[in-house]
Amino acid sequence: MNMFNKRIKLYDIEIGSLVWVEFGETKHIFLKQMERELKEECFSLDDCPHGLNLLHEFSYYHMAFLLTNKVNKVVAVVPVTQYKDRDNNYSDVNIILEKNDFGLNLVKKSTIKLDQLRFIDKSRIVKVEKKYINKTLKHLILKKVQDMFKHA
Repeated sequence: MNMFNKRIKLYDIEIGSLVWVEFGETKHIFLKQMERELKEECFSLDDCPHGLNLLHEFSYYHMAFLLTNKVNKVVAVVPVTQYKDRDNNYSDVNIILEKNDFGLNLVKKSTIKLDQLRFIDKSRIVKVEKKYINKTLKHLILKKVQDMFKHA
């Protein structure tokens, strides 16, 4: 397993930083291999260092916004994913971003999935895409997350 956070220093990230995160492997990719290995009774989770995600859980590399204190070993992040039409139906838990909104220079229209808030080990941070984001976007993300928990 590659320990990415050894290259990422505390001063590289801030609350609100846009980072690339390794969320883990998907089950369907390994299903045939798992079936074969389970028959041989030699399947090891060491083959999936960041865990095995099921069905609709976020997996592989995704961009995410860091939401918690950078000195903790475990940090909270909200993933950013490709925009889908139905994302507009859930404006209370999604923030829709056009390619150039807030100076992010995204490749395509994207959605911040606030309802997919995750607490992950900092070693899953692969790369820092943008250390500082627009203050308006940062406050919007934090306010919407707070509102989600107020209404829970």
